[in-house]
Amino acid sequence: MQVVPQLLPHDDTSFDEADALFGAIGLSCPSCGAELAGHQSFERLRVCPGCNRHFSLPARERVSLLVKPSEFTETAGELVSLDPVRFHDHLPPADRLAGAQERSLISNAVITGIARIGGHEAVLIVLDAAYIGGAIGILAGEKLALALDLAWEKRLPLIVIAAGGGVRTQDGMLAVLQMAKTATLAARLHRHGIPIISVITHPTTGGIYAGLVQQADFVLAEPGATASGESAAGLGLGGSLPTAEQLLAAGMIDDIVSRADLRDRLDALLHLLASRGSLHVPAHTPVAVGAVSPGWDALRIGRHPDRPTAAQIALRVLTNVQPMRGDRIGRDDPTLIGGIGRFEGLTVAFLAHNRRPDGETDRLLPAAAYRKAARIMQLAGRLELPLLAFVDTAGAETGLEAELNGVSTALAQNLQLMGHLPAPVITIITGEAGGAGALANALGDRILVTEHGIFTLPMVEGALASPFFLRQTNVGVANTGRPQFRSLGAREAMALGVIDRVIPEPEGGAHLDPEGAIALIRASVAGSLGEVLADSPRRLIEARIERARQLGLADPEGNDFASRELRELSAIQHSISRSIDDFRQEMRDRIEHRKQSLPQLSDKLPKRPDLNELTERFAHFRATVSTAASQARQEIVEEWRDRTGENDR
Repeated sequence: MQVVPQLLPHDDTSFDEADALFGAIGLSCPSCGAELAGHQSFERLRVCPGCNRHFSLPARERVSLLVKPSEFTETAGELVSLDPVRFHDHLPPADRLAGAQERSLISNAVITGIARIGGHEAVLIVLDAAYIGGAIGILAGEKLALALDLAWEKRLPLIVIAAGGGVRTQDGMLAVLQMAKTATLAARLHRHGIPIISVITHPTTGGIYAGLVQQADFVLAEPGATASGESAAGLGLGGSLPTAEQLLAAGMIDDIVSRADLRDRLDALLHLLASRGSLHVPAHTPVAVGAVSPGWDALRIGRHPDRPTAAQIALRVLTNVQPMRGDRIGRDDPTLIGGIGRFEGLTVAFLAHNRRPDGETDRLLPAAAYRKAARIMQLAGRLELPLLAFVDTAGAETGLEAELNGVSTALAQNLQLMGHLPAPVITIITGEAGGAGALANALGDRILVTEHGIFTLPMVEGALASPFFLRQTNVGVANTGRPQFRSLGAREAMALGVIDRVIPEPEGGAHLDPEGAIALIRASVAGSLGEVLADSPRRLIEARIERARQLGLADPEGNDFASRELRELSAIQHSISRSIDDFRQEMRDRIEHRKQSLPQLSDKLPKRPDLNELTERFAHFRATVSTAASQARQEIVEEWRDRTGENDR
C-alpha cells in the first residue's frame, strides 16, 4: 500500500510510536515503492533506502539529529503572536495558531538557539514547514531577527536549516516585509566577517529563500529538495519548482549533502571558519633556480599534456576542502574550482584553473568562471582569509557570444577585486598564464612561477612577421591548432620584475614527478605566505598598488638596475612606514596605559566666566565702592562741621 508521506504525525507521537504505526499500516515510498518500515535509514533519518528520497522532517527532530539535547540552548521560545491587523477568518487567529502548534509541536515556524556542533558553537535557526506552511509572519520574523542579532553580538557563525517559507493565502504585508528585515541583518553579519551557512530542505520557498537562504556564504541542499523565491500555493509543489540538482547545475547552490552527512559537513565548515589555525612554515624553503634562460624545448614542458593542472595541484596541496560552486547567475563552470580549505594548518580561500575539465581538451575561461572567482575573492575579503590563486590557463574566451555573456565585465571585476583585496594573496602559476585572462587571477602580494611555467600572449594572424618580433631571440611559437603565441619563460619574467620567485621542478618537469613538484610548491607557497601574513590589510593594499605602479619599468634588454633600485627603495619605504606605524601604535598604547593609571578627574569642569560680564561686574563694583566712599566722606565732613559749629558757639 502506498501512502502520501506525511511522515511523522504532528502531535505528541514519539519516533518509536511513529515507527510502530508505520509498521502496522505498511508504509511504502511513493517514488520507488520500497517498503520503509523496518529500515534504519528511514526510522532514523526519514530517508528512503531504495531511492534516497528525503522526506519532510519536523524542526524538533532536525535539531535532535544535529545536536544532543545538552548541546542546544533554545532562545526566544517564550515569544507569542498577536493579531496586529485584525485578520478575519472562519476560525479566530488564536484557534488557528493553537491548532498549528498542536500539529507541529512548536509554537511557531521557527526554532532558534545556540548549538555546539563538533566542538564549535553556532547560532542555529531551524524552520518547520508543518506550521502553516512555514509562513514567516511577524513572530517568526522577529525570532529570526533576534537570532541574527545574537550571532552578531556573540560573533558566532549562523546556520539556517530552511523549510517552508510561506503560503501566500496566509501571508500579509507585514509578513512580506520580514524578508527585508532578515536580509538587512544578514548584510550586517557579512560586514563584520561573520559566516552564514544555509541548508535547503523540501520545500523552501517564498521570502525565506531570498531573504536569508541566498544571503549565506555557503548554500547547501538536501537531495531532491525544491526551492524558489516564489511562494507555493501549498505543500504539493509538483514539478514546477527547481530541485536541488537543477539549482546546483545552474550555479545557485554550492553542494548537495545527504541528511546522514549533514552534521559532518557542518562540522567541517565550522572547523575551518571558527578555528582558523596557524601557518606552519617549513624550516628550509627551496633554493631558487639559476638565471640561465631555457630554450624553447624547455618552455614547451609548461604545456605538456601530462603536466598536472592547477586544479589538481591545489587539491593535493590543500586538505579538508569545502567547495564553492556556481556564479549565482545561471551556471557552474568546471574550468575554475575554488572554496576554502587548510594549508599547512591555516584556513585559506583558494581558486584554481582547471584547463582540462573533461580530461582531454584545453578550455578557455568563460564569464561564469570569473564570476565564481569573484564570489571566492569576496568571501576571502569579508572573512579576511588568505587567498591562494593557482593559475594555469590559456586565457579568457573570445568572440561575440562570450562578450554578450559578459566575459570582459567579469574579467574586469576580477582585476579590481584582486588588486584591492584586504587579505594576503599568493599567486602560483603552475603552467601557462595566457594574457589578460590569466592576469585577472594573478595579481598577488607574492607571484610564484614554477620553473617551466610560461607567460603567453595571443598573436593575431601575421603578427609574427613584424620586424619587432623577428628581432626577439626568446620568441617561441607553438603549433597546436590554436592561435599563435609569443611565450616568455619564468626566468625572463623574473628578470623583468614581473614575478617574485621561481619554484624549481623535478628534473624533466612536474609531469615526471608530480609528488616531488607538489612538495616544492607547498614549501615555496608556505614561505611566501609567511612573509606577508602579518601585514595589515591597509599595508597589503598599498604594497599591491605600488607593485602595480612599478610594472614595466625594467629595462627590456636585461639591464634591470633601475628596476632593482626601485624595488629596494620601495622595500625601504615599506619598512620605514611599518616602523612608523608600529611606533605610533606603541605610543598610543603607552598614552592609554598612563591615562588608565592617572586619577579620574570629573568631566564636569567649572564654567569659564565671560570676560565682558566680568568687566561689567568689576565696573559696577567700583562704582558701588566709590559711591559708598563718597557718602561716608560726606557724612564725616558733615559730622565734623556739626561738631565744629557747636564748639564755636
